[in-house]
Amino acid sequence: MEFNQVGWIGVGAMGQGIIANIIRGTLKRLGESTGNGIHSALRPRSIHVDMSTIFPALSAHIFEIHKANNVHFIQCPVFGRPDVAEAGKLLLVAAGNPSVINKLEPLLKVIGRATIKLSEKVDTASTLKLIGNMFILNAMETISEGLVLGEKNNVPKDTILEFIDHMFGIPVYQGYAKRMSSNDFNAENGASVAIGLKDSGHVLKVAENSGVQLPSVQIGRKHLETALERGRGDLDWGALITVVRENSGLKPGI
Repeated sequence: MEFNQVGWIGVGAMGQGIIANIIRGTLKRLGESTGNGIHSALRPRSIHVDMSTIFPALSAHIFEIHKANNVHFIQCPVFGRPDVAEAGKLLLVAAGNPSVINKLEPLLKVIGRATIKLSEKVDTASTLKLIGNMFILNAMETISEGLVLGEKNNVPKDTILEFIDHMFGIPVYQGYAKRMSSNDFNAENGASVAIGLKDSGHVLKVAENSGVQLPSVQIGRKHLETALERGRGDLDWGALITVVRENSGLKPGI
């Protein structure tokens, strides 16, 4: 299916890679948009796809606004770093009208390696995105504690990395363990401490509204808060290991 026009808002590190793949894919024309008055600018039967990480209730609110104007709304957050976006290998999580999502398949296929489809309730996609980010935060906290415990007890970090490769051979563990052990906290290639705090705050708010306790998230978030207080808000959120190191009597490593 060919789309006559696609507008895009947000040309950051992630957006650049996604747009490049759309242009190389099935797109006939790329429209420009500043984001001002998007609700009134969309014509009836247009499709608005939000790929950002937002609070689930906000997704539902946007859906209702568009519904009143006969505009389709699909919540479709993504998982992956900028290099993954550039390669067209993002993991997509889509919720909304199934027939509309099916119409978007030609675009989704050039953006990501797979699309997980949820229900028509758009807020479920935002919730799953937050759950996924919770998994990543918890993984980074575990990696931080393991690396620091090893360092304090004469277990070489390369040995821990080798163990992770054999035991937990998945990109999240392998990638973050390698970057965190080498003090690579360049946020241009991922989420910053400040963004991690925003997302973990959303996670805890959803949990509070649901009557769910998330002690592991609270621990990781506390280390992110401390990192921010110590002037590290612009670093990759893997920099939470700097706080774990300091709490254990080691230098932060930056």
